[in-house]
Amino acid sequence: MGISFISELWLGVKCCFQKPVTLNKRTILENAQKNCSKLCIDANKCIKCKSCVYICPNKCIQIIDIKNQDTQHFTWNKTKCANCRLCEKSCPKGAISWTRD
Repeated sequence: MGISFISELWLGVKCCFQKPVTLNKRTILENAQKNCSKLCIDANKCIKCKSCVYICPNKCIQIIDIKNQDTQHFTWNKTKCANCRLCEKSCPKGAISWTRD
């Protein structure tokens, strides 16, 4: 009983002086951007259902209506993107794909 108590006490003391293992949101985003890919939207396949816009947790994808033309313009904010790829999974027509930079 004495040896296990001392070893557990020593382990607790060592843990008090170690750096925390949890990561904040900024660190997670920076790590994701290191392995970042590029979002590609195929305008021919896209049915403009906006499921990618609604499912994105960081609101990285925006669709801007152009009134003079019959097309829509897509924007993707790379700095906010966490590479969760939910947009790709939510697209019913497979219009969204990811490519390496």
